[in-house]
Amino acid sequence: MEPLRQSPEQLVDVTDWAGDEVVYPEGSRPKSTFISPSDPGFDFLRPAHRYLLKQSAQRYPAQFWAEIIAYRIGTFLGISVPPAFAALDRRANIYGSLIEWFYVDHIQNDGFDRYVSGGQYMRRRIPGYDMVKGKQHNFQTVFSACQRYHLAGYLTDPPLRHWAKVLLFDALIGNQDRHQDNWGLLWRYRLIGDRNIGEREKARFAPAFDNGTSLGHEITEKNLTVTTQAERIERYVQRGHHHMRWSLEDVKPAGHFDLIGLIAEKWPDTRQFMASLLAYSPADLEAQLSDLVAFPVPPPYSLSAERLHWVYALLRVRREHLLMVLS
Repeated sequence: MEPLRQSPEQLVDVTDWAGDEVVYPEGSRPKSTFISPSDPGFDFLRPAHRYLLKQSAQRYPAQFWAEIIAYRIGTFLGISVPPAFAALDRRANIYGSLIEWFYVDHIQNDGFDRYVSGGQYMRRRIPGYDMVKGKQHNFQTVFSACQRYHLAGYLTDPPLRHWAKVLLFDALIGNQDRHQDNWGLLWRYRLIGDRNIGEREKARFAPAFDNGTSLGHEITEKNLTVTTQAERIERYVQRGHHHMRWSLEDVKPAGHFDLIGLIAEKWPDTRQFMASLLAYSPADLEAQLSDLVAFPVPPPYSLSAERLHWVYALLRVRREHLLMVLS
């Protein structure tokens, strides 16, 4: 799957784009929504479509690149991730990742989509579910909830295959933030009559969105050289974990590699499938990312060559660990 390609000379300027009334409440980083013009100027942008401009956390000014890198990695692996591009808003001197809204909630083609977050399904199945920290968020309950809709004929995507892909992707990029509101189902509603009333039909998984808490984004520029030493990378990688626990009874979230191993052990058919996603040349993946350092974004918001090489090193080590778990 080839990503929609943004080249360095195509930095998106949203200064004159129309603001949108939608408020996206999830997460801690500042963000705003816009509607692209009918002629957005670049072929990788959708005309008259909603986009989210997501900034970095103040402490980590280059963090927004993680969303863009994750998009390119996801499409390279054949995993659905919302398109993300480098952008700026000159009015506030803001640089950030411009992320394509992944569903259309207004009437289109005799129907509309409605997004339901994973937290809603968790709350229905776990009494007293903690919607703030999601301490009871666990894979077995998540899988059971999704499998129920699949077996009933509503959910078109096989849940095990979907989650094997997404959690492998999270383990590869080191994402620790796939919490209950960072996944969900998109339900398709068919219009009935002429009163804009919808009848629920089928559901599909939302793409793997909100990937900014990954790829070592929190390592500061001054520490990159020291941190890229092999033994430090190994220690850093081993500390990584998913947001999910394996089961409701578990006290701590599962380690990135541990959860993949547990899935492969319980469902052996997933082992070869997940390993096949990693059967790529690291050099080929790095070639998909190399031009990001050339975008005309000033420090401290730019993606430095040192940071990109840190990302390369993390991806190589994580891939090797995952292959060992799956071998």
